Amino acid sequence: MCASAKALPHKPRPAWSRLFAIMPLAAGALLLIEVTVAAGPFRAAANTAIVLATFGAMALWVRANRSALDQLDVCACASGGMLTIRVVRSLPEHPSRHDAPASLPAPTRVSASPGHWTGARLGT
Repeated sequence: MCASAKALPHKPRPAWSRLFAIMPLAAGALLLIEVTVAAGPFRAAANTAIVLATFGAMALWVRANRSALDQLDVCACASGGMLTIRVVRSLPEHPSRHDAPASLPAPTRVSASPGHWTGARLGT
């Protein structure tokens, strides 16, 4: 991100070892269930519970390490919270309402008494 390789002194680091411990524990629990529990609804429920617990543990790890994960790409030359946003405006190729045409077609008149339906269709 920056040319300088100098890191911030107070930069927190994610606890990678805890994340890497989740998968072997989950795999061991799944293997234990497969070996010890007979096939049936209890095995399926136990496998489902282990998988959901694994995803829950990973979500908790991300939540606990969110500030460290956010600062992984921050270096010493980064500004203190300043963000530059570039706005590119695009103008239409043909302005639609700036220049009205000089002559507009006259509206078509329908001769009928007031309140009388003529059967004429508008727009065709």
